[in-house]
Amino acid sequence: MILALLVPALLHATAPADSLPPLLPGLGTYAREIATSSPRAQRYFDQGLALLYGFNHAEALRAFQAAAAMDTAAPMPYVGMALAHGPYVDRARNPASDRAARQALEGATARAAAGTATERGLIAALVARYDSTRAVPEAESAYAEAMGRLQARYPRDPDLATLHGEARMLLHRRRYWRPDHTPAPGIEQGRSALEAAMALAADHPGAHHLYVHLFEAAHDPRPALPAAERLRTLAPGAGHLLHMSSHVFFRVGRYAESVEANVRAREADRRYFALARPPATSVYVSAYHAHTLHFLWVALATEGRRREALEAADSLAARVAPAAADASPYFHPWTSAPLLVHLRFGDWAEILRAPAPPPRHAYSTGVWRHARGMAHAELGSLDSAAVSLGALDSITAAFPPGTTVAPTAPGRGILRLMHLSLGARIAEARGDVPAALAQLREGVALQDSLGHMEPPGWHIPLRQTLGATLLRAGRAREAEAAFTEDLAMQPGNGWSLCGLAAALQRQGRRAEAARAHASLRRAWSRADAPASCAFPAMPIAARRADVYHVRRKSHFPHPPLP
Repeated sequence: MILALLVPALLHATAPADSLPPLLPGLGTYAREIATSSPRAQRYFDQGLALLYGFNHAEALRAFQAAAAMDTAAPMPYVGMALAHGPYVDRARNPASDRAARQALEGATARAAAGTATERGLIAALVARYDSTRAVPEAESAYAEAMGRLQARYPRDPDLATLHGEARMLLHRRRYWRPDHTPAPGIEQGRSALEAAMALAADHPGAHHLYVHLFEAAHDPRPALPAAERLRTLAPGAGHLLHMSSHVFFRVGRYAESVEANVRAREADRRYFALARPPATSVYVSAYHAHTLHFLWVALATEGRRREALEAADSLAARVAPAAADASPYFHPWTSAPLLVHLRFGDWAEILRAPAPPPRHAYSTGVWRHARGMAHAELGSLDSAAVSLGALDSITAAFPPGTTVAPTAPGRGILRLMHLSLGARIAEARGDVPAALAQLREGVALQDSLGHMEPPGWHIPLRQTLGATLLRAGRAREAEAAFTEDLAMQPGNGWSLCGLAAALQRQGRRAEAARAHASLRRAWSRADAPASCAFPAMPIAARRADVYHVRRKSHFPHPPLP
């Protein structure tokens, strides 16, 4: 779900012809022997393949070009270039990439006689993919069928199996599962192909990477856990591959491991940047590394780790160039990240001190208006909160329909979630609990309808907000149901465990409350959130006076479950 969807031209940036890229460490042990007389060409090809499977396409192109320079007769470096210019799960085909891929295929075809039978078969499949007489969907189907036949002809080749699996996935890019949780047509074939690749080569980076993508949005992501575990150590120098395990760990409630994966990915990226010095405008630097920081702060916030979440959010916001933020609202969740951390932890004073974004940044301005409105409502300034709500309503109405702030996150939908959440808080503060609950239930349904996003398009599950509001209204049993539903969707998250423990205690169910509280202590063992998350009598973590400012006391929650 990366920015490559917006800036495909960046993928075609290449190094000067007289400049060889560095040979990078830590890209794993997987290698594919190609028809070449040059050991250096082989090494650069293997580097390009690892980078391709790790979605660092611009750097992969540099490596394939270096391999072609080392052996001018070898066809596979040109095949690698065609693959690097092609579509993948984060980018659809477009005319510019198609032209570049066809040009690379011309080079591969001209050298096909020097390749193996397998290599010639792969070239033929790619030629079918880029048959200009066919519409793109038809050509992609033809490529998938050709890769299926090629895998059947060479069943011991893990790369053919991986590319076949990817081809099946791309026929339903990011929509692999129907609403009833059954696979889309051809996805079972894709799954089987990837499983065959992993069985043939336990260290295959592409197969494990794609398998995580296949299951990250599934109703049950646990089949991808072995692949996620393998990605933790498979390529210690490939930041995005290290990061990918966090997608599954977050889904199954292993938040500390999600944090760890993103920290390791961040450090690997920093080492890569120092060695290869990629341009700051490259997709890998400007989007994939930023995605790692985005996932990191969300996972840290889920663990109640405010200080570290704010550090990651600040680092993320600093990475977005002003020109990029001016160009697209896609960047605005990243520039807004520090404010979102303050919102998650109820840092009302910090929110009210935050300057307004440029008016031309409509989505960021909407986040700022929402956060200020929540701060004013919590501090009792309801007229000011209503002003923010009205401004947010205007921003939402004017936001262009269909404009996304992530590949599957409609900006207007997320703004509407903010509007409902703030409207509910104001209604509750004015004593109109039925109106507050009606807005929150509408928000829960809307949030569910937006579908799966990694990380979530809006960082606060509205079931948590609904549960907190029900609990404040004295409706503890209904609050329990809301928190329990959220825990089914985000297992073991401390925010809902906090609310669940309070709801159970309010009902006098002390043994169950104690168990929920014990789970909360485990979930937030690393937290620096205030000790009285939900109930002053329920300590969950040591208070960090050096991190938290003194705030007004409130009966629930503290910090608020917004």
